[in-house]
Amino acid sequence: MIAANMLSLLTPSDFNEINNAIRDVTDTFATSLITYIQRGNQLTRFEEAGAVPNETRYDLEAFVEHTPKDMTFKEQGGIQEESITALFNYDYLVEQGLVTSDNLPVFKNDGEHLEWRGVRYRITSVQPEGLLNQKWSIVNVLAQRDKH
Repeated sequence: MIAANMLSLLTPSDFNEINNAIRDVTDTFATSLITYIQRGNQLTRFEEAGAVPNETRYDLEAFVEHTPKDMTFKEQGGIQEESITALFNYDYLVEQGLVTSDNLPVFKNDGEHLEWRGVRYRITSVQPEGLLNQKWSIVNVLAQRDKH
């Protein structure tokens, strides 16, 4: 309740300033290269939908980190990272064409993947965050190491 009242004190110029600051931070620190692998279905030669799966790859920049609670030790030594969190700037995803007409990120947790440092991760959760003036600021994508 208090936060909603505080937000009402901000002007459109204030919201723009906050969004610009968030963009500056993500442009500075969200520089890990990560590939989003979007799964789709291609029509067959008889125009039947869904028969031929295909993938579209998007090379993106994000702030990526291993989810600490999911780290396990390997027998040979070292750490086996089981999941990652990737943070994307919402405006950056708009520029990349990865936001729907409903203003939601296109990432799906139904067979789509992220690839980081040569390891493939299955998307398990997509959470837009930081709603300012009816616009998201950040998109948080969680992904689990693909066992296949």
